[in-house]
Amino acid sequence: MGDTICQNLAGQITVINSESGVNYQLVNNSSGINVGPYLSGNGGDLQLNTDPLLATGNFYVRAYNLGCELRMPANPGTVAVVVQNPDVQLAIDDADHIICQGTSVNFTASDVAALADSFNFIVNGSSVQSSASKLYTTTSLQHNDEIYVVGNTNKGCRDTSSVITVSVGKNIWSGATSTAWENSGNWACTDMPSSTIDAFIPVRAMRMPTVSAAASVRTIEVETGASLTHSGGIFSITGDIINRGTFTSSATITLTGGNKQKLTDNLGFNFSNLTVDKHDDSVILNTKVNLSGTLTLTSGIVKTDDTNILTLENTASTNGGNANSYIVGPMQKIGNTDFTFPVGAGDRWARIGVSDIAGAKSTITMKAQYNIGKYSEPDNVSAPLNNASEVEHWFLQNTTNDAECNVTLYTENVSLSNINTSNLTDLRVAYFDGTWTDKDNGGTSFDTNSGSIKSGVKTTRPNSYFTFGSLTGDNPLPVELVNLKAYLHNGQTILTWLTATEHNNSHFEIERSDDMIDFIKIGAVYSKAQNGNSTQAIDYSFTDDAPKAGTNYYRLKQVDFNGLYSYSKVVSVTSERENNSLESIIVYPNPTMGLVNIIVSGSDENIHISLYNYNGSLLLEYEYNPSDPTVDLSQYDGGLYMLKISSNGKHIIQRVIKQ
Repeated sequence: MGDTICQNLAGQITVINSESGVNYQLVNNSSGINVGPYLSGNGGDLQLNTDPLLATGNFYVRAYNLGCELRMPANPGTVAVVVQNPDVQLAIDDADHIICQGTSVNFTASDVAALADSFNFIVNGSSVQSSASKLYTTTSLQHNDEIYVVGNTNKGCRDTSSVITVSVGKNIWSGATSTAWENSGNWACTDMPSSTIDAFIPVRAMRMPTVSAAASVRTIEVETGASLTHSGGIFSITGDIINRGTFTSSATITLTGGNKQKLTDNLGFNFSNLTVDKHDDSVILNTKVNLSGTLTLTSGIVKTDDTNILTLENTASTNGGNANSYIVGPMQKIGNTDFTFPVGAGDRWARIGVSDIAGAKSTITMKAQYNIGKYSEPDNVSAPLNNASEVEHWFLQNTTNDAECNVTLYTENVSLSNINTSNLTDLRVAYFDGTWTDKDNGGTSFDTNSGSIKSGVKTTRPNSYFTFGSLTGDNPLPVELVNLKAYLHNGQTILTWLTATEHNNSHFEIERSDDMIDFIKIGAVYSKAQNGNSTQAIDYSFTDDAPKAGTNYYRLKQVDFNGLYSYSKVVSVTSERENNSLESIIVYPNPTMGLVNIIVSGSDENIHISLYNYNGSLLLEYEYNPSDPTVDLSQYDGGLYMLKISSNGKHIIQRVIKQ
């Protein structure tokens, strides 16, 4: 009796009612070769095993004893071992495997050998349907899902089909008709890409798209291995550009969205022309962007960093930007021709230009960035400079280290930069090389609100910072803020600060945050200086009666009369600061006309106060009483005094100025 088996398994031939003393040998009919060892009969059924088989085979048995031999079954008869070898295949009703998300898709299983009687459909390694049905229908496929089917026979034999991988997306490109972006037959979904509709370019597309006429899209994503070519017309993009394949543009790309737009590419973009004309918000570079044509800044900020930098090639140019559109972060320009960098920071557009470049090839690279605030102390100068600006500074680097040039600094608000336009001969370009050094005044061009100054001395291989300088101090800073502190006392936060100088200062707004990201205004303190101008030290304080639990962050927003403003550093307080009473001492006002308050935060310790004059003579000492924290210096002459505040063998010295 024969057998039915699966491929690569051994079959069994059964000899019914074998005779004792008779030996039985299985023989392959095709080759005539014995299969396995002979077995002796046992008076019952005897099973002889074949070798593992790849295909159906025919066998017979030789029975012999005492020189006599018998063939079973009689020649030419054989017994078959049938090998079941299903050949399972899977088909999809979408020929290019590119599917619009949510579309119904049919998968059909078949067995060329017509042996399988059940089918198990697998999606991404998990069974989704197992039955006798050869059809699986779904509407829930996702991008890059992998589908295959396993067919099973009644003997448990199985075969697995090849894998079908699908591209799924909203408004997904198929390239079924041509390479033309504007041809609706090339898109798997009903809607064509537009300023409100995304587009996805999959690697499985039959043809890759080309944009050769004006077109628009929201977010465009190019899959790894896929490509997008922009050869003509303005390509208007309102969302992100995400390129993991190849995206080339030899025409004009315009970024026009009203939200943040991110440009992402593994290797960087190489574009011809780029226009930024956004309704709102900014463009964020998450990759390098190189331009060979024109950068047009109309509306919207472009944010870069040292890794994700914007570079204009030797052939590139720019319109220079405006108060609503500029580069925040570093940018580079290749070439030895005059160029003005359209940089800025915060809400300030503040360009820097290079000109009269000498000793350099057309391959030189200049890198520039604008920063708000000081780089070094304004009095860290070399003669003949008197001071440098603390309001702003520019970084300029000749990264190829092979040029010298003149530098032009621009301001769009002379009040913010605090430039005295009635004394422009005093104004200088200052360069930092350990101290602020004079690069002279090679010419100025100012109107009522804006202007520029060009250096009169070239800088060789610039690799540092530039700012406005003054020969006489006739161009001072609006406000020089020093010594901002914050302390907890009796559940309140007390902020104190000094200004060394003030110019055009209207007031300070106090802002608080619990995460150093989102700050809210909690109060304001107006300038004590007459008309907002002072060259004397002035002290200020503010009390936050209801700080939040945990850590509170504070900063000052200094506002000029013209509405321009700048921020202080951020200070913080937590309840833990009350554990060390000496570290939390507040002495204010300082300077003082007479009365001084000494605030010790949350301490039950005995505090001893000693007052000394400048010569070290003891004038007064007493035990601190928190209910009466005031020291009266009105009886003493003006000058410097020292308060020694002691507790548990430790002390601090606090200097106080009596005016």
